[in-house]
Amino acid sequence: VNTGAEDTTSAYSISWDTTTATNGNHVITATARDTSSNTATSAGITVTVSNADTTPPTRSNGAPSGTLQAGTTSTTVSLTTNETATCRYSTTSGVAYSSMTNTFSTTGSTSHSATASGLTNGSSYSYYVRCNDTAGNFNTNDYTISFSVAAQSTGNIYYVDNSGSPACSNSLSYGSESQPWCTLTYAVSLINGGDTIYVKQGTYNEVPLINRPNGTAGNPTVIQTYPGHTVILRGNGVNTGRVKIFGSKYITFDGFEITNYNQGLFVEASSNIIVKNCNIHDVGQDGLHILANSEFITVENCTVHDTRKWQFNGEGIYVGTGSAGPLDNTNNIIIRNNLIYNTIDEGIELKPGTHDILVENNTIYNSTTSSTFGAIEINEANLGVQTWPSNPNHIVRNNIIYNTDTAIRAGTGSSVYNNIIYNTRSGNYGIYVNNANSDAYTRRIYHNTINLPSSNAVVVSSGTTDIKNNIGPASTNNIAYSSSYFVNAAGSDYHLLSGSAPVSAGVDLSAWVTTDKDSVSRPQGVGWDLG
Repeated sequence: VNTGAEDTTSAYSISWDTTTATNGNHVITATARDTSSNTATSAGITVTVSNADTTPPTRSNGAPSGTLQAGTTSTTVSLTTNETATCRYSTTSGVAYSSMTNTFSTTGSTSHSATASGLTNGSSYSYYVRCNDTAGNFNTNDYTISFSVAAQSTGNIYYVDNSGSPACSNSLSYGSESQPWCTLTYAVSLINGGDTIYVKQGTYNEVPLINRPNGTAGNPTVIQTYPGHTVILRGNGVNTGRVKIFGSKYITFDGFEITNYNQGLFVEASSNIIVKNCNIHDVGQDGLHILANSEFITVENCTVHDTRKWQFNGEGIYVGTGSAGPLDNTNNIIIRNNLIYNTIDEGIELKPGTHDILVENNTIYNSTTSSTFGAIEINEANLGVQTWPSNPNHIVRNNIIYNTDTAIRAGTGSSVYNNIIYNTRSGNYGIYVNNANSDAYTRRIYHNTINLPSSNAVVVSSGTTDIKNNIGPASTNNIAYSSSYFVNAAGSDYHLLSGSAPVSAGVDLSAWVTTDKDSVSRPQGVGWDLG
């Protein structure tokens, strides 16, 4: 850095305005020149510049944007900042940061997210975001995240009915309610994007491959059981086949019972798929598998049970691909409001390489793993060919897990909060944390209720953690479990009794957790409850 004109008067000095310099180390040297223009340069000295931070966070990568698929009722609103910050939002523009009442449920780092629920077709939404860094510099202008949910438009409606009354035929001229097609496979081969297939009561012995037709955000293709009907897709044995959605976009798959296949349902190399109200059971290996770089998949209100009726894997819901590959960065998956039980292997597994997966409001029991693998299993970020170069940012919240081996494993960067865990098998843990990759990502363990001895409630083998406001561990900012805290612990009612020790005994975690298990805003009363 040239500090200006030379000084020709003894004693010599130069002024340097360090506020214009970048923070860090700078080497300063002095050059002397005599009247004959001979020069010499001094040895350098190191000066450390540490200017006070006066710049608020830079916000970027806001999502979602554009138009979401019709029928979307909730989504994740997210953004990133260039430095650690706490971000808030308003649905009205021009609200000062200090007056904003909504804090992102995941914040306090450089990645920030919150769930937007109650969305309706044909509506537009805007979130106005302001952030505050650790030096107290907050944004004075809005960063706007805007999106809409497409209005539902209706394609043609077709029918599948193999009951025999009315008679069915896999013929081009059929497909109406009075002249239905006989199989789902044939129906899928003929319809156009945005059409609806209703499948009526019955057992369908086929192996459907749904690889067409793509819908759009405003007009998804819908494949569903006729309202009030039970439709069973039955395979040819637990050692062969699966129902598969492959290479597809904007398809809703709704209401089917799937059984007697090797694997229940694959969602592979697809995006913007909704799987809901399905019952997957008695399959040879895993129940539902999302893989091959799939993204923006929602699985909700499904029941998955009684897996591994043949051999090998038995996960309930399996996301990603094993370490042998190929590389699989499946991402932005929502697994919500499902019932998962009697699984040999994990109830829900998030494989290495996957990222940004939300697991919420599920109930899992009778899941068989081990003490170092969880009924909800967050694998390390990298293993074998599987890799993801930054924090996977998985979120596991508001789940109920009981009668399992270890309930949750946090093997990489994740937020685990508002979960209820009880009756894990002897020698197992509530939440197990390890760090096989030696990564620097924080496992945030907050506001969980764990009915276990404190030594087994949260066990950290390795890894960076922040463990606060839990009932179960006896460490600082947590409290050991006691049944006296709850309305009816014997009956699995873990609502806190008024005046019990955990009430208002916690620290402020509003940067990360804004509601409790019942979606009631935190805090209630004078302070933050534990658990």
